[in-house]
Amino acid sequence: MTSVNGTSAIEEASTSDFQVELSDEAFEALASLKGSAVVGVSFWDSSLADELTEQVPAAEWRSIVDMDLRLDNGILLELYGVLLYPSIGDDPLQGIDRIEETLIGLVDNEGVLVEVAETQEGGLALVFGPETVTEVVLAVGAWVVSEWQDLEEE
Repeated sequence: MTSVNGTSAIEEASTSDFQVELSDEAFEALASLKGSAVVGVSFWDSSLADELTEQVPAAEWRSIVDMDLRLDNGILLELYGVLLYPSIGDDPLQGIDRIEETLIGLVDNEGVLVEVAETQEGGLALVFGPETVTEVVLAVGAWVVSEWQDLEEE
């Protein structure tokens, strides 16, 4: 993915608040969001991670996506290189249709962030579900935390 100014999306993202390592500070900041409900989601049928592979997977084989999660407290989680797992220990979801269905269910079922964890590789894992029941686990390659606001009606 190349932007209009000729730089790659990864190069542009590296100049923002793009995080790829789960430091103690980042873990604490994300853990403070536990209990926040997902009120909106957007995802792309491609990923920044595609730049790291020689062949981009077809939609029915895709397992890595980039997404934005809007939380009820005004926080926007921009998540890159995300694998979605139906539960801890399962294989990641595969196929855009299945990923979309899961993300829609997360919003429709009023999913909340129930746990922030570290993957075996030292990366970020976010566990969402209704209360204490796991609905989906997101293994995140990189992320940005910011704020979002509703667009004012004119």
